[in-house]
Amino acid sequence: MKIENVIDHSFAPALLRAAKLALDCGANHGEFARWLSANTPAQVHSFEPDPRLFARLPPLPRVTYHPLAVDGESGEFDLALGEATCSSARYREYAGQTTVRVKKISLDEFCRDHGITQIDFMKIDIEGAELSLLEHTSDALLAATTQITVEFHDFFSREDLPRITGIFRRLEGLGFYAVKFSHFYWSDCLFLNRRTVPLTLLDRLSIQVSGKYVPGVARFTRRQWQRLTGGGRGGLPKR
Repeated sequence: MKIENVIDHSFAPALLRAAKLALDCGANHGEFARWLSANTPAQVHSFEPDPRLFARLPPLPRVTYHPLAVDGESGEFDLALGEATCSSARYREYAGQTTVRVKKISLDEFCRDHGITQIDFMKIDIEGAELSLLEHTSDALLAATTQITVEFHDFFSREDLPRITGIFRRLEGLGFYAVKFSHFYWSDCLFLNRRTVPLTLLDRLSIQVSGKYVPGVARFTRRQWQRLTGGGRGGLPKR
């Protein structure tokens, strides 16, 4: 089974060839929604609570944008507006950071409101709120999801590790095959529902080798070459 990485999210694109519904939790500039629109037949619901980013999202075929945050619970919260490309409910870049009051909705409530009972694909990149989302979403809705690709933000807060490993245990208990592609952090994780995606031993081996170890060796080699040639960049690695 081939694994592809799109905008730092790894998943099995073959499972999307006949996808009917996809959720893009954390639209940002709409890059991932654009990929889904161009490469799958799915109806896409894309969520972006940052009013600055939402106003600039591109119109795309079969993509519906929602000015909402997806979370474990519905309500309102203060969103800290980042200076660059993202904002967060949990993390602050600097003291006195500008905030805006926005609405959030639980995944269960959104799906009930829209008559959604089956999710073919879900991408989650919501700046720390992925923990609440995956902790509070019902077993029934998670079990009705074929694949989930998640960026956990433990590179901001290592104290979140017990919650992340708890989510892994929960999803594995619901029948998911879980893969952590990142080496240092949990910034690229994939969950495949074995109830709807029968995975052979060869499939699992292929996912580990082609999706994890081969790209990992390539990244390591590239970083070593950058160090040797002086072309490396500073900053905290995400993968």
